[in-house]
Amino acid sequence: MWRLARTVDADPEVSAWLHARGLDPVVVAGRDLARVLVEDGPPELRWRGTWGTWRSSGHRLVLPAVDSMGVLATVRGRYVGPGEVAAKEVSPRGSASARAMLATASAIAWLKGQTRPECVWVVEGGPDFLTLASRLPPETPILGLWAGAWDPAIWTRCALQPGLHLAIATHADSGGDLIAGEVLRTVPPWVVVGRVEASEPGLDLADLALAGALDPEHLHVYDPRRRAHE
Repeated sequence: MWRLARTVDADPEVSAWLHARGLDPVVVAGRDLARVLVEDGPPELRWRGTWGTWRSSGHRLVLPAVDSMGVLATVRGRYVGPGEVAAKEVSPRGSASARAMLATASAIAWLKGQTRPECVWVVEGGPDFLTLASRLPPETPILGLWAGAWDPAIWTRCALQPGLHLAIATHADSGGDLIAGEVLRTVPPWVVVGRVEASEPGLDLADLALAGALDPEHLHVYDPRRRAHE
């Protein structure tokens, strides 16, 4: 499915959706962060989600998800149609979304044990992943999670790096706290952890980027492990 999907910058609807969120389709396509299901695609692209085919339900933006070894495991479908829907992101029917993560190319290299970066970012959901992955330098490892996506097996290959920084930028709400907690419970003690939140309650990274405020002045960083013991 991923191999047969097309680049986002060639699709007017998906390009408009990205532009509306302050994202550049050319950058998203160039870094191969997401692709799109096309209207005249072959049968292989007509995977079904819980609400029918992704093309008919509007979940045409496809994001690849890898396992803890950096190997493509499944895909996520993001809604790009008009209005709002209950399920903004879905997984293919019969495909488990647990223990699979969105990942930049540099994050995949880290998961495979090929690099030793200074800092790895963890964000929540497709929009925040695309926001950070299209704005930070391409050598920045970024993982995109949802509830149940984190796999502690990551540390069997990636923990032996003293001084590694882990920036957890999930949403500052119950859902974001749940995802952050799944990560924090498994982080080795020598990894330096920082929880990154928007200074203004209720905003996430995509909101800040759209407002032109994705900068240190509008972010609050703290050590979640220290706060838990206060």
